[in-house]
Amino acid sequence: LSAAAGGVVVCERCSASSDSSGVQQCACTTHEESPSPAPSANEKRSVSVPLDEDIVEFVHRKESFKQRLNSIGLQAYLYSDLAYFPGHHPYFSVQQRSHTRSDSHLIVFVHGLEGGSEDLAPYRNYLRLLLPNSNLKFLLSESNRLETWADFNQLADNLINEIFAYIELCSTPPSRISFVAHSMGGVIVRCLVSKQRASPIVPLFHTLLTLNSPHCGLLYNQRAANWGVALLQWWKQSSSLQQLTFRDAVAFRDTFLYKLSRNKAFANFRYVLLVGSYQDLYVPHHSALIETCKAARKDPSVQGTIYEEMVSSMHESVAASSKHTTLIKYTVIPSMANVPRTHQVIGKAAHVAVVDDDLFIEKLLAVSAVDYFK
Repeated sequence: LSAAAGGVVVCERCSASSDSSGVQQCACTTHEESPSPAPSANEKRSVSVPLDEDIVEFVHRKESFKQRLNSIGLQAYLYSDLAYFPGHHPYFSVQQRSHTRSDSHLIVFVHGLEGGSEDLAPYRNYLRLLLPNSNLKFLLSESNRLETWADFNQLADNLINEIFAYIELCSTPPSRISFVAHSMGGVIVRCLVSKQRASPIVPLFHTLLTLNSPHCGLLYNQRAANWGVALLQWWKQSSSLQQLTFRDAVAFRDTFLYKLSRNKAFANFRYVLLVGSYQDLYVPHHSALIETCKAARKDPSVQGTIYEEMVSSMHESVAASSKHTTLIKYTVIPSMANVPRTHQVIGKAAHVAVVDDDLFIEKLLAVSAVDYFK
């Protein structure tokens, strides 16, 4: 049926018509039930869908990339292979904002070494857009802005004070608390869990997303990176760098990071999301994702044994979690198209890309990670 001028409906099959009151009816009473005639073979052959050259090139490049990953022994799925997208509504959807949850969800953003409170603001912005109904509250931590060279225990105490001060200002306390942490911020959050003063809020912990965080320290990094860390340590006399390089105690089992690996911090979260990159020369990929590495397996010294014990201890705490913790690991390859060559060589570009690249942040959250903040 097609609409004609003057509000008259005309039947294309029998040419009968009726006005809007429906006084005259057409002779065809089974329009919807009558199937359309099947196209002939000639008609079928004449129908063709032109291939989009960009899509063809994308598929070729993607398959080539997957072969490269397989060649280095990395078995992984690409999200473009999955017909699934967690964000079903466009940004600023009025319909989606019609119903809002009554319980609030506090998300705390913790920056890294020499960072600032605005470093993780893009994550706040995209979470706000992707979850408009979740009654989210955001705390961009700034208590450690000038203190990141200090001892991790002090940094954790500062963060606890800041969180409690924020909660006191809220009209209703949050029912869930999540963290997004960059670099050493992830270690600060883990240290916070073991503090007695944090015990009232630990049961509220929901999701922990760490971005290039040195969970296993800076062991087995590239030689140039080790020189850079040693130079910074000599210049700044930093307690936090001492702890990240296992130089804060004579015996390895007395070091801060080894003890931290046994505090079962991850088991207090429902979801733990770890992001790491092979291109990051500041924080090794194996440390960010809490994995063993070839150098550690071949190391016959106490250091190799300690490293393996740390990795096993953290994985065992997740497996035995009473919250049935889900551990997700992301290996990311940030774009280096517009990055200065010097930043690529020293590894800084990949380390900060996870907080500087808005396109990467949107993809990480919209394609996958946002599900774990709902």
